[in-house]
Amino acid sequence: MRASSSLITLLITLLCPTLCLTKGNKSSIEPDDLRDNYMNIFKSGNRNAASHLWTDFVLQRANSLPEKALLRAFKFFCAVSGSLLPDDPRTIYKVASRLAHTECGSVLLWLVFIEAVAYKLPVLTCNGADSFFSDHLADGAPEPYAVLNKGNNSSIEPDDLRDNYLHIFKSGNRNAASHLWTDFVLQRANSLPEKAVLRAFKFFCAVSGSLLPDDPRTMYKVSLPRVTGGNVSGTVHHCCWPCICDMHDLVRVDTKKIETADGKKVYDFLVIGDPCKNATRLDAKFKDPFSGEMSPLSMAAPELKCHDGKLVGAHYSDHGYPIIGMLFNTKDQIDAADKRYDDRYANDPTFGFGGMCVMRQRHGFNSGMGLIFHLVADITPIRDTAPLPYPKIQMQEEDELIQKAALVPAMVSSDGELMAVLPHPVAAWLPSAGLGMAGFAAVACFMIRWHRSRHGRAVADTEGHDSESLGSEDT
Repeated sequence: MRASSSLITLLITLLCPTLCLTKGNKSSIEPDDLRDNYMNIFKSGNRNAASHLWTDFVLQRANSLPEKALLRAFKFFCAVSGSLLPDDPRTIYKVASRLAHTECGSVLLWLVFIEAVAYKLPVLTCNGADSFFSDHLADGAPEPYAVLNKGNNSSIEPDDLRDNYLHIFKSGNRNAASHLWTDFVLQRANSLPEKAVLRAFKFFCAVSGSLLPDDPRTMYKVSLPRVTGGNVSGTVHHCCWPCICDMHDLVRVDTKKIETADGKKVYDFLVIGDPCKNATRLDAKFKDPFSGEMSPLSMAAPELKCHDGKLVGAHYSDHGYPIIGMLFNTKDQIDAADKRYDDRYANDPTFGFGGMCVMRQRHGFNSGMGLIFHLVADITPIRDTAPLPYPKIQMQEEDELIQKAALVPAMVSSDGELMAVLPHPVAAWLPSAGLGMAGFAAVACFMIRWHRSRHGRAVADTEGHDSESLGSEDT
């Protein structure tokens, strides 16, 4: 088995090289070590079905660790989901021991975990929201996260957001939590030029929380109600078209004075009703339109935490609403957006997406963020601010719109792999995870068989070849 383990380790290391930080002289690996290196291990911010990279992180440090510390480190992550785990006996599950003695050893053990999840057997339950982060980083009352590297930088770039992702979203889940991106930017605003602050608000989607590149394809034009009455047109930035529908339906515009390095100025911000005014509804279950399963809203959006009736980490607008992003409505910004549209969409508050939004609504919000943002923003809707109506759909347009709305939305993000960062439930990636792990197991088994065919078994079976070889020596 030593030869088998060595080959598996070698295979993992060759296929999945990882830059492991702080590999130095520590005598143990703690959960905080895994958390602090999360974005160095998972460059996309997504650890779905990628526990081989946790394994790589641990094994690269193995030769400097005591055996006890090495074995303990493997208890801090779920081999199936990749979730970080606390040092807690409730994370222990027993499986059929005979699997550990097959030729493929631990690789087949991974496959039985995937099978258990796929067929809903009572073997394993992993919290996809990585609740370990929030449970172990906040003692007592929740507090806003600490912003790193707030120094003298003259700008905020997409890499700054990516590098601080796990410090901003302690759970690793940014669903419906763009108030925390806003907090990250505004905490640094007074040391930045106005232009840099405004630019930073273009690097995340106010609805989904997805990271965005500096790319004109992320720009959408929209007309939204002000909380004080009337409507205002401007541009927003999104990862995909369904987000403009959610924006139109539930987001409103309010003002707030912000101080930048260039002075104080009032800006138009995107706001929602405060879900913490009715915090118990965050624990309500909803039927996910992708998986069809019932799930608590607090699990789908774990960063929505309340303290003293306020949303933790949120900045509030002049009229008391959580800010989730910025509306860009200068003449230059609107002129730039107008180049993407024509006069046909003058009566559409989403400027060309209204029909698809209607079809998406009729089909249960089965694209984009699904129901998550809708449910969060609708907990305490902002009164007397009805959005402008979508345009009426002609009969001859319905079939075409249904087909468009049914397509998987094209995503524009700052990293192609960020497409998969948690907007969809676990069930959506189980088939691909199973196939991927099966392929990994097949390669590992082939390597082990090839090694044994050339060099013989590294460890003889005590009930088989070992006794026969001893008998032959006596003769």
